[in-house]
Amino acid sequence: VSEQAEENKMTTSNLGIIFGPTLIKPRQLEAEVSLSSLVDYPHQARMVDLLIRHHQMIFDVPLSPVSPTSPTAPQPPLSRHSRSLMDIKE
Repeated sequence: VSEQAEENKMTTSNLGIIFGPTLIKPRQLEAEVSLSSLVDYPHQARMVDLLIRHHQMIFDVPLSPVSPTSPTAPQPPLSRHSRSLMDIKE
């Protein structure tokens, strides 16, 4: 999204403003928004901004999908349960 900021105006800073309060928020004990949570908004926005800007360094994820170098055998479709859970031996 931020790579298209020229067209959509969603810079990393703007994305931080939008998603920061949702992704990084303290647990609220009361239903009301407290003054301290309002003070935290700029910090939350900045954290998300930095996560987006430096995602490669933080998450170590390549930009393009990695294709396997050797062919792999087709895997059977997974059932309702995760394959890793099915492999657990008692």
